Amino acid sequence: MSKILIIDDSPPIVTLIKEMVTLIGHTVDTALSGPEGIDKLRQSDHELILLDIMMPEMNGWQVHEEVRRFTTIPVIFITASDTATNRKRAADLGELLLSKEVSLVELKQHIEDVINTYKISH
Repeated sequence: MSKILIIDDSPPIVTLIKEMVTLIGHTVDTALSGPEGIDKLRQSDHELILLDIMMPEMNGWQVHEEVRRFTTIPVIFITASDTATNRKRAADLGELLLSKEVSLVELKQHIEDVINTYKISH
């Protein structure tokens, strides 16, 4: 079981993703903004970040840039804006991008793959 941080500005989406991740068997921490998520990352250990891209104040790309200044934990971008441009940008950062319409089975597999790969390499 891993501790996963969800950063998304939409409370209904946060609730849905939190329920899915909990069903998979992980513990969840949530943040409704980039700055709140960064604060939570600095205060507590997490093994993965599920990060929205389109957020006010600080978008997901900006959050990722700030997070990389103090931790190397993996990020999976989860977005409604599942475009080729965003997929390429995420891949260029060494991260995965998933649609918010991801199934529970797909989400479980991606979370396990990303966490296991990170643990092996660190």
